[in-house]
Amino acid sequence: MADKPSVSPCDWISVGESGIVRAVVCTVYQDSTIGDCEVVYLDERDRAINENVRWVGTYWEFDKRGSDYGGYADNYSRLQEYVGILRAASDRKRGLRTKKNPLKSGRTWRRNSRR
Repeated sequence: MADKPSVSPCDWISVGESGIVRAVVCTVYQDSTIGDCEVVYLDERDRAINENVRWVGTYWEFDKRGSDYGGYADNYSRLQEYVGILRAASDRKRGLRTKKNPLKSGRTWRRNSRR
């Protein structure tokens, strides 16, 4: 069993045994029964979701022990900084223009295309 990694707000972590969900840490709890930290991530419909996670020895997993399994992070002003980090990274990955990345136009060019 590996020691729990040290995390801080704004850090990126991978959630799930396969690590397929990339998330931004929002809040780190000390000795909590609701999880080790709160994260935001984008679901399959590109919605920002906030949820608690816990370290289970070798990976982070979503903590389903409480009654609240998360919500829409866009609805919480306290999470806007973290949602911004998440969306900026997602936009860069897709090559979209953002305020922080104005040189990306999002255009795709076809080789040998006729106009």
